[in-house]
Formats: sequence, C-alpha cells, structure tokens
Amino acid sequence: MKSSFWLTASLTLLMTGLTLTLSLAQGNWDTSRLLEGDNWEEVAQLPFEQFLMSAEKVDTMIYLFGGIELSSTGATSTTGVYVFNPADNSLQARKPLPKPLAAMASAAYGGNIYLFGGMPWSQGPPSRKCYKYIPSLDDWFELPDLPTMPRSYAIAEVLGDKIYVIGGIAENSVTTYNLVEVFDPVAGEWSAEPVAPMPTPRGYMGSAVLNNRIYVFGGGTPAPDYYGLPTVEYFDGVSWTTVDTMPTHRYGAGAGVIGDSIIYVSGGVLSGWSDVNVTEGYSETTGWHSFNPLPVNMHGHAVVSFGDVLYAFGGVAGPTIYNTVLVYHPPFVVAAHERQANRPGLLHQNFPNPFADGTTIQYEVTSPGDIEISLQDMTGKVVKTAVNRHQFPGTYSVNLPADDLCSGVYFYTMRTVEGVTITKKMVVLK
Repeated sequence: MKSSFWLTASLTLLMTGLTLTLSLAQGNWDTSRLLEGDNWEEVAQLPFEQFLMSAEKVDTMIYLFGGIELSSTGATSTTGVYVFNPADNSLQARKPLPKPLAAMASAAYGGNIYLFGGMPWSQGPPSRKCYKYIPSLDDWFELPDLPTMPRSYAIAEVLGDKIYVIGGIAENSVTTYNLVEVFDPVAGEWSAEPVAPMPTPRGYMGSAVLNNRIYVFGGGTPAPDYYGLPTVEYFDGVSWTTVDTMPTHRYGAGAGVIGDSIIYVSGGVLSGWSDVNVTEGYSETTGWHSFNPLPVNMHGHAVVSFGDVLYAFGGVAGPTIYNTVLVYHPPFVVAAHERQANRPGLLHQNFPNPFADGTTIQYEVTSPGDIEISLQDMTGKVVKTAVNRHQFPGTYSVNLPADDLCSGVYFYTMRTVEGVTITKKMVVLK
C-alpha cells in the first residue's frame, strides 16, 4: 500500500485502457435548469482525467487546485490551477501551484483561497506547507507551516474570521488525526489557543458549514482496514457534537450545502474498495434523505456549492479516473426560489466588533445582479466601498481592513438587487 493512503492499489492499472481527453465542453448557462429537481448532469470536461483536487468558490468563479492527474506520461500529482466559470462552463488555466500537491485542505476567506498540507505523488511524505492564492493577482504566497503534523486528506472550513484545519492522515497511513488547528487569515498566523479535538480521528472526510457549524461526514480508518465510517460530528467553534450517522458509511465523499437547510453528500468508498454513487442529504430538522445518485460510482471528486446547485469536478473509481464536471440540481430548489422572492438578501453583523486592525462582513445574495456594500462615518459620508460587483446567489464574505480608519462609530450599508437597503453599525477601537 502506498504511503499516500487510500489511492488504491488499482492505480497501477491507470494507463491501461484509458483515453486522455483534452477538449473542454462548452455550453450556455440555462437558468431554467435550476427549477428542475434531483438530477445530475455533465456540463463540461477537465483538460485531464483528475481527482483529489481542492476546489473553492470566490465571487462568481470556482478555482481548482492540484490533484492526481492522468496524462500521456502516467498518473502524477500536478501543479495545475484552473478557474471555472459557471456562466458559460468554460475553464482557463491560472498560475500553477508552487509544488505538485493533491489532497490538500482548502478554504476561501476574504476573496482569497488558502491551502493546507497535502501530498505529492506517489511515495513522498505529506506536506506541512501552506499557501495563499489571491485570485485578483493570480499569484501565490507562502504561509507559516502547519504547526504540528504534516498531513494530507484533512479538511478546512471557515467559522467567523478563522479557518479550522481538521483531521487528516499521517505519512505511514496507519495513523489518522483528530487535530483541530486554527489559522487567522487576517493576521496570517496560527493560533496558540487550544481547540477541542474532533472526537473521532479520521481522514478523507466530507465537510460543509451549515448554521455556523462545521459538519464532518464519514471518513476512513487507518491501514490495514481502510473502513468507511458512518460518523457525523459538528463543531460550533467551542465543542463537538455527534449527530445522526450516515445511512451509507464511506470515505472520500464530496459534500456541499444548498440553501439554509440541506447538506448533500455524494459518492465515496465503502470497505473493501467498493465505490458508490449514493447521494444523501442531511437536514438538521429531518435527518437523512436519499436522492438521485451520481451518474457513476466514484470518490475523490471536488464538490463546491454555487447558488442553488452543486458542482463536482473529476473523481476516481478503481482504475478509472474521470475528467467530468457535473452539476447537481437539488429537488428543493423551487422552494428555495420562493423563499428568495420574499427575502431580498441578508447582511450579517461584522466580526469581530469592535475591532482595531480589520473585520469581516458576511452577506447573502438572493438574486443575480449588482451588489454594493459601503462604509459611512457618523455624518453619512461614504469613506470606503467594500463590495461593488455583479454577483450570483450565494453567501459571501469580505474582509474590511481598518488601517485607514480612525477610532469611532461607522455604519455599513448593503444595497441589494431588489433595491432594498440594509444598514448595520460597527465600531473601530485603536
């Protein structure tokens, strides 16, 4: 078994009977599809068969990083970075990763993307390296290393103004971690404050944030068992809680949240190297539900929430690596749109507040269009514009630095597509 954990012995068969696909499928964004329920469809193709990528959404784009790639020279980790545009299903290359990596933990915060750990292919140890990618500059910046163990197959999620890096796999494949380490993206450093560890050590989990809770789904036990777990635990920033187990125990599943109530978990691997195409959804009020499966059995696909749909990029099953870009239209979209018609966006209280160096504003867009968030002083004068761009439905956050602000009371105002104005107060203390 390779030191890179569950990459399966069957990868030795990768170069037999597989065809390299280099073309990109193009298409038009059909908003009427959003009203159809419970179906997966292929909308594009990656330039290579690929899995174990990291993927994050920033504004109206989805960014893809690294992964295990099948090319004419074989299966290898990659430095590839792409930006996917859901508006026309197009894909463009961006500045490569500083080093070839796969199975990194990733999170988007303040318009930037953060990558933690990961592994090279195939015999190298996991990495402690961490990087920040700034989409607006198309450039990379190295961050402080992971503070404890080098590892791959961890997850990273944002709560408030911090990024939590959770779990993962050791180099020897016989150790899984329950570590929770906290990165401050504003200060650019790791927190020294102790954080409650995840109750169940595991790696290669699905994860998503719902109602200010980080949910962690399934994952795997270490060698030699490689058993998919049914465990579901959530973290609220202070403590962990165990909730209803998944109907299908698995590792390597993708997860994404749609709306304010359902997390969808797709694909994965059971014990015995058996890939599944199961799609199951979890609700905090009604528990688990079954939905239409993926078109194929697979794991290691990167899943990203985008408005009212989920995107799944790549994946693998046994000797087959996929280059598909799939989109999932959930069955509850119509109800979500009806709710949105009566709710013209949301503006959340900034955090931290009061603040000295910077703060984060989170907001929700319910209809596509131009969004503006501006900062005014006590006289009503606009002193800073935090957001002024066209955005699709979804939840966003923006970092507001305070280096040019004096101490005092300010107001920040969001003007929505529907013409509604929402204002909240913030305080700068220096």
